[in-house]
Amino acid sequence: MCIYQDAMTTFPPVLLGRQVKDLSAYHCLLLQDNPFISGGKINLQDCLELIYICSLSYPTRFDKLTDKDVKKWGKQNAYLLQGNEECITAKLDKLIEDIQAYLDSYLQFPRYWTKANGSSKGTGLQWAFKLAASVLASFNLSESDVWNMPINRLACYRASIAEDLGADVVSEEELEAVRSLD
Repeated sequence: MCIYQDAMTTFPPVLLGRQVKDLSAYHCLLLQDNPFISGGKINLQDCLELIYICSLSYPTRFDKLTDKDVKKWGKQNAYLLQGNEECITAKLDKLIEDIQAYLDSYLQFPRYWTKANGSSKGTGLQWAFKLAASVLASFNLSESDVWNMPINRLACYRASIAEDLGADVVSEEELEAVRSLD
């Protein structure tokens, strides 16, 4: 399927018995320091944090939640990761693989070339915030709708805005050709 079809048909999984929501700009903003997003070594607490946050909807104020909330939920589900050390490692590896598959299914964005005279040096804003702000400014959607929208759908809407403004959207074939140069 192409990125645009995936953006309309991707459904979120159940992870550790908890139904996560479509990965949204809101989730990406809250998880910007989580190793799944920022890179780095991933541990069980990182998995629990991501699952917990991705089960929330905007405008749940994450600053009102504490690590206690995540830990309490994690303890309630600790039985899912019980067993000997080898078994626990295998279960954790499988959980990390499932979370990565969830993220990968949403973090596929259309690419496009901008015109040289329309380029910007950027403001240093966090990318998920920029993406949500551009769609919010261009469509008649509520703030809640935009922050809860699947992140890949937001990216497709943003690509359509960019194309309307003169950007050349990169085809899947062009993207593959660029990747093959690496």
